[in-house]
Amino acid sequence: MNVQRSLLALTIAAAAALTACGQKEDSAAASQAASAADMAASSVEMAGSAAVTAASAAVDSAASAVDNAAAATAAAAASAVDAASAAAGAASAAVTGAAAGAAAGLDLAKGEALYKSTCQACHAAGVAGAPKLDDKADWAPRIAQGEETLFKHSIEGFTGQKGVMPPKGGSTAPDEDVKAAVMYMVSHAK
Repeated sequence: MNVQRSLLALTIAAAAALTACGQKEDSAAASQAASAADMAASSVEMAGSAAVTAASAAVDSAASAVDNAAAATAAAAASAVDAASAAAGAASAAVTGAAAGAAAGLDLAKGEALYKSTCQACHAAGVAGAPKLDDKADWAPRIAQGEETLFKHSIEGFTGQKGVMPPKGGSTAPDEDVKAAVMYMVSHAK
């Protein structure tokens, strides 16, 4: 808007200078016309400078907004990656346990139900040396012995260096359900 006004002022000044020169042929009129033209040119320069300053500030503001948006997007993406990684880990553990249980022909839903009704009494808190459900370090040496040893100890009972496992955890569940409960717990420890 300021640039348009300055250009208009320059045009008016130039027209006034030409009119003055056409009516009077003396140096005073020419001087006045030149002075008006100089003032108009100065106005254009100031308006142009103000426009450049305003444009520069707008560019800086836009760049800052882009930087802020990029940082927010990067933070959101990192957060999404972390959440996806955690979900993938949980899904992997569930799939691993389900695959192991399915490979053994076990119903992990029955295993989970038995864990919740009986096994968790010891395995949730580590009672009598029982490995806690999600304690990978405590389960690792037991898992390393193989499924058959885990099944045998859980069905028949076992007294070891770290603790005691009563037969079937004190339940009257069928052997297949006890095996499924073992695989349910193992799936959480891998």
